[in-house]
Formats: sequence, structure tokens, C-alpha cells
Amino acid sequence: MKALAGDTVGEPLLKSLWLGRIPNNTQTILNALKEDLAGLASVADKINDLAKHSNINSVTPETSDNRLAQLEKQVAQLTTLVGELTTTMRQSRSQSRNRNRPFKNRQSGKLNRRSSTGLGHDRQINRIMLADKVSKLKFLVDTGADVSVLPKYYAPKADSSNELLLLAANDTKIATFGKKRLTLDLNLRPNFTWSFIIANVNQPIIGLDF
Repeated sequence: MKALAGDTVGEPLLKSLWLGRIPNNTQTILNALKEDLAGLASVADKINDLAKHSNINSVTPETSDNRLAQLEKQVAQLTTLVGELTTTMRQSRSQSRNRNRPFKNRQSGKLNRRSSTGLGHDRQINRIMLADKVSKLKFLVDTGADVSVLPKYYAPKADSSNELLLLAANDTKIATFGKKRLTLDLNLRPNFTWSFIIANVNQPIIGLDF
């Protein structure tokens, strides 16, 4: 500013113009000094440097507070998420237990069971074919079936439908026609005697009730 003014403007006027362009807090300090314009400019530079350093230091706590607030928010979100997952897992296990449990149909009064075809979504299902030496029937041993069944053709005289219904994995209702007791020789020791449900199925099945 002094170089631009040259000799046409006196120092008091330059000082007044210059002070009007600097921050108020710096003006207050410089007005108390009896330095020439060059000395006041040097003091103003030092004040400006100190102010910048102070501003940098003041940002650090604020930044730390922001990071802490963000961490607290993330922890709260994770806690909520874990709680929701825990609740979902408990509900899923409860629903799985209910699906594999015989239940009473209150509307029809009929006992429904999950049948032998592909039951058991939450457990490992194993299947194997075994031949009975006595009846010559080939039984499907199915760990996914809750009950043991015989096809209706094995008991042709059982014509009347029974109140007991079987429920397939696809929710199809399967009619039953009573029970038939068999002694099986599956090449295992000893032989097994069991009551099979006669149902409208194509394959003799040995289920988990055996």
C-alpha cells in the first residue's frame, strides 16, 4: 500500500487506511502501540501467525468429538443390527420346530402330519432303499419323513378314507386308509414289527417314527 501511494500520501493517512482493513481485534492491539507503520505491520504479521496456530489447535478437539460421535453412532447401529439378527434367528428356529411337529387343524379337527416326501428343511435328510425279504417290497428309508407309510395298493380292501391326513412338503393333503402291521426282514438283526399308515402314495416309506 505504501509503495502504491508513493510520496503523495502521508504516513498518518496510510496508517488509518491500513488499520481499517485489518481485523478488529488486531486493530485494538495496534492502536495501543506507538510504532511507525513498518513496525505496526511487523506486529500485525505476528498476531496473524498466532491466530492461525490457535485456529488449528482449536479444530483438533472438535474433530476428535466428531469422530467419537461417529463411532458411538456406528456402535449403536451395530447393536441394533445384532439384536434384529438374534430375534430373526430365534423366530426361524421356532418356526422350523413348529413345521416338523404334528399339529391339530382346529378348523377341520383332523390330525395333519408332514408326510414322507421331502420333509425337514432344517435338518440333514438321508435316504436309502432296503428290500424286505418277507413282503418283497422295497422300502425307502427317509430321515426326512415323520411317519412310515404303505401304498394303498398293498391293502386294496381299505377303501374308506380315514380322518388322518398327511401333509406333503408342498402342502398337498394325502388321504389315509387306516394302518397295517408288518414284520420286516431287512437283513438286519433282529426283525422289526411296525404299524404302517396306509396312504395314497406310490412308494413304501420308513420314516422317523420307525
